[in-house]
Amino acid sequence: LFDNQLTGSVPAELANATSLNLLYIGDNSLSGTLPTALGNLDMVKFDVRNNLLSGTIPSSFSNWINVEEFGLFGNDFEGSIPSGIGSSLVFFDISSNAFSGLPTISAPLATTFNVSNNSFTFEDLEPNVSVITSNTGQKSFGSPQNPHVEIGADTLLNAPLPGAGVNDSYYWEKDGVVVSGATESTLALTNLQVADG
Repeated sequence: LFDNQLTGSVPAELANATSLNLLYIGDNSLSGTLPTALGNLDMVKFDVRNNLLSGTIPSSFSNWINVEEFGLFGNDFEGSIPSGIGSSLVFFDISSNAFSGLPTISAPLATTFNVSNNSFTFEDLEPNVSVITSNTGQKSFGSPQNPHVEIGADTLLNAPLPGAGVNDSYYWEKDGVVVSGATESTLALTNLQVADG
């Protein structure tokens, strides 16, 4: 049912099809949340990419220990990915959502594991670094920093991160341009002038 201009919500009645283990309903205009009852199925391939779906992923999806394909990208999901999903994964793409929690996932067979453009912290990502195949960055954290500083003064900017990991990497931007060489969690600015504003 890919790309069929489907609208409305994902029907909970799908869970009544007890032998259903493959559901491809991506590239439509489905909205609302995913039914909790789907977690009762022995899902192998589940793909709802590029819809208008939102809310959290039901904890019942942790029953999907045999799921090989898990495609959620291009929606507006939030919260955490349920633990338990993983050991059979080959394709895992949850990019371009608003997820904020990622358990440690053991996915030795995964060839695609994309977590880009969510709200994960280093604490979420580092335990999964061995399986992640794509992380082009996460959504911005905090607010732009615009400190008031006297002409000629120095200031120190700090990254407003909600979590930190052992192998963190950083970059800083000024007016949308990456500041060359600024790769630490702090940025020291010295002898500020009007032109620096």
